[in-house]
Amino acid sequence: MVNRKISKKAIYVLIGIFVFAVLVTIGGVRTFFDWSEVNYAGEIVETRNGSFLIKGGGEKQWLIIIMDDTKIRKGREALTRSLQEGEHVIVVGTQNAGGAVEADVIRVAKPPPLKKPKP
Repeated sequence: MVNRKISKKAIYVLIGIFVFAVLVTIGGVRTFFDWSEVNYAGEIVETRNGSFLIKGGGEKQWLIIIMDDTKIRKGREALTRSLQEGEHVIVVGTQNAGGAVEADVIRVAKPPPLKKPKP
């Protein structure tokens, strides 16, 4: 009879661990999708007054609007110069009704490594 109580407790503990793992996984997936919806990355292909156009993977392009409170950084430091064409950036922001992205944070990133041609 003692063995049955221990086995029931073990089953309940395992069920609890399983439910916890499922909830943590669901939370992580939701966080990933929330982050990916507001995260835009690519190369600046055109600069405009107060905005710029970036080209991401798959030929996607986004118009990024620099707001008054937008933080522009390179590494840990604030960027004091203007953004330039050819720079790679990661932008966190939300799309407005017109489809442009209103940037909260812009980070200048290192360009991706060049792919070596296959022999």
